[in-house]
Amino acid sequence: MSNATFEIGKSYGNDLTIEIVKRTAKTAIINTQTWGEKRVRVKSFKNAGGGITEMISFKSWLVYASDKHDKTEAQRVFHTKAYGV
Repeated sequence: MSNATFEIGKSYGNDLTIEIVKRTAKTAIINTQTWGEKRVRVKSFKNAGGGITEMISFKSWLVYASDKHDKTEAQRVFHTKAYGV
């Protein structure tokens, strides 16, 4: 039973990378390279293990708190979408 929550100053996502700038119980201010700082709503749900996972819906992306940013994975995702490699 583990919880995945967004923490201030950390980066999440590999397709759209967001950084959490500020945080309240139900909202977060995120920073993206393309759109800058935006205020978004944080949603939470019970995961299969019985813990709580948080999620942010931004534009057409869903970013989960369990999806920590990984530079290598982000590069792979970019190249796959850009060049079909």
